[in-house]
Amino acid sequence: MGWSKRTRHCGRAAFLVLCALGLAVTACAWFSPASPPDEQPITFDLSDTNPDALRAAEAGRLGRPAVIFFYAEWCPVCQQVGAELDVLPQVAEGRLAVIRMNVDHNATRPFLRKYRVRGVPTFVLIDDDGTVLANVSGWPGREAIERAFGHVLASR
Repeated sequence: MGWSKRTRHCGRAAFLVLCALGLAVTACAWFSPASPPDEQPITFDLSDTNPDALRAAEAGRLGRPAVIFFYAEWCPVCQQVGAELDVLPQVAEGRLAVIRMNVDHNATRPFLRKYRVRGVPTFVLIDDDGTVLANVSGWPGREAIERAFGHVLASR
């Protein structure tokens, strides 16, 4: 029981169409314009809770290391720390990001368990490729945060 001449012809035609489609997809991927190497880092509004910015940091799409600052409006230590953290990006000349996440916002809830946030303030240091380098509960002091970032920035 062999293949009829017509069946073989249709099979070859389908095979050729699939090969042509594969070549077209490969060519599109190969010749598509690449993003410039000096592409600017993605910017977000980091002044308030922004889960998209945190997801970008986790995926290594911010283009710079980040400290995730889990805080609460009712926490007096968090209020003092927030003012000190505002200075860090300027000290590092824009080579790092401070992402604020209010623990009382619903958008923050999935991240609380992921980063084991048990109290506020909590700081999570993420490298520019999305690797979590540190998770610190409480305020270690501005010098400790600057030292940690200095270490991360020096290794880039």
